[in-house]
Amino acid sequence: MGRALKSQTLIAGSIECARKRLMRLAQRNGFELRQNYNRVAPRLAIQVGRYAHARQYKRMNGSLRKLRTLVGSGVMWSVMPRA
Repeated sequence: MGRALKSQTLIAGSIECARKRLMRLAQRNGFELRQNYNRVAPRLAIQVGRYAHARQYKRMNGSLRKLRTLVGSGVMWSVMPRA
């Protein structure tokens, strides 16, 4: 079992690390990826930390939600078969 992450910035960092690992695994195993969000996702992870520091929690949660969506869509596109 993993440790419980309490800080939203730690969660954003771990999501970003998971995205990097998934994209690396997909490339090594020969999956063709349409998008891997290499430019957008790290910027979103940084924004989560900035919003948390400024106590703008609604914006922070929006960025965190978008980051989770990008990682999930990267997983779906790498697993789905192409016609």
